[in-house]
Amino acid sequence: MKNRHYGVSSEYEYSCFPIQFAIINSMIQLKCEACRVSFDVYPSTIKYNTAKYCSKACGIVGRYGPKLYKQCIICKKEFLARKNLHSLGYAKFCSRKCMGIRNLGAGNPGWLGDDVSYRGLHQWIENNYGKPNKCEGLNCSSKYQMYQWSNVSGNYKRNRDDWQMLCISCHRKYDCTDGTREKLRNNIKTRERNSRGELLVVK
Repeated sequence: MKNRHYGVSSEYEYSCFPIQFAIINSMIQLKCEACRVSFDVYPSTIKYNTAKYCSKACGIVGRYGPKLYKQCIICKKEFLARKNLHSLGYAKFCSRKCMGIRNLGAGNPGWLGDDVSYRGLHQWIENNYGKPNKCEGLNCSSKYQMYQWSNVSGNYKRNRDDWQMLCISCHRKYDCTDGTREKLRNNIKTRERNSRGELLVVK
């Protein structure tokens, strides 16, 4: 007689029961190294020293340590982090948002300060004060719908008062004076470069 589910005879199926029962009886009880709860393992796992934890969760705790409370250096909020991250000097921030705040400005490892390039300074202005969306030039009659940040004093300070939003036409008129034209003619040869080899601002 064959079993309709497995396609094997019932005699063979019942003949396997003593073997399965013997295997179950031969299992050994150990205590989990993380939670100290008893669990059953096969003898072969003891031979290879792989039976240490009763579950995957306990295995993570055993390898990386339990979660401990730590204080975020930005918002001072307490959060849970693995013990191994404490020992390695990580787990300083409670979220990616706080990590991003820490990496803004002088806190960023790539911060160049006054050694910033021409393009880098314009990018900093756009990141902090937004993209220009109007023309602040006097008596502007241009039909251009593209706007740019233009420096007012020529000192390229990190200050909103030292910058203005202009359309392309007004930007060219404002910047291209007699003095700036002379600088622009020789800028590739005379302009200094920063530590990364990027062109510095024209002053």
